[in-house]
Amino acid sequence: MISKRNDTVFILSQFFSALMFAIPIWIVFYEQRINTVQISLLVAIQYASQLLLELPTGAFADLIGRKWSTVAGYFVWAAAVVLILTSHGFFQLLVAVIVFGLGDALVSGALEALVYDSHKQDGLVDTFRHVRARNSFWYQIALVIAVTTGGFLYGIWYGLPYVAWAVVSVIAGIIALFFVEPKIYTERFTLRRYVTQMKRGTQEAFKSKNVALMSIFYIAVSGITWTNNNYFFDFILVELGFTDAVRGLIMGGVRLFNVFVLAALLKNDHLFTRKR
Repeated sequence: MISKRNDTVFILSQFFSALMFAIPIWIVFYEQRINTVQISLLVAIQYASQLLLELPTGAFADLIGRKWSTVAGYFVWAAAVVLILTSHGFFQLLVAVIVFGLGDALVSGALEALVYDSHKQDGLVDTFRHVRARNSFWYQIALVIAVTTGGFLYGIWYGLPYVAWAVVSVIAGIIALFFVEPKIYTERFTLRRYVTQMKRGTQEAFKSKNVALMSIFYIAVSGITWTNNNYFFDFILVELGFTDAVRGLIMGGVRLFNVFVLAALLKNDHLFTRKR
């Protein structure tokens, strides 16, 4: 039985990776180096680089194993954070965010697939969703800790949130070394399967008028909420003049609300069936 061990490693490594202490101060950190237009461009480039790198990193994970892809991703995150800390202009930050996108791509496709196949190998597929829920809960707890303390760390020294973030990313990578690679693969990466999956997904998303409208709705909601959560919300708090420490407390409060919602879902998951 490898699923129990991998579940523990999964939740623990994700907890440390969520300790992103720079969240409440990254805007002011960037503003001391580049202008607002350049900040927006870097945010877009980071997401674009992750999207484009999903393809080669998927092949990489199948070649060397999803465990090692995840480990590499955490260490690449640490390297990216160090690059951000030592950057002084747009092009240096550009390299840093592309490296960060690479780290995201290395982890995103491999990590949950590894845990899912661990459950499948042990005949416990039905329990995987509970593990994901627990992971989401503790991930939010880590975010509360990070954003609440990040502003105070910045007040001590502007580079301290990034140093702390790099350290916990390395710790997450070390923890990920304890994953056990499942002997089965639900799906191995091939270019043909990737292209087929993209075509099939597009067809399914727009196969009828009602489905197309629903797809457009969710695309719009995702575009609004993700850009707000990851950029505009942070920027607005800075523009409103809140101090570094207060921004962290506000963000921590928002994340704490998320924790309460997740806790309610965990306790009452029978109320939220697939149909409902």
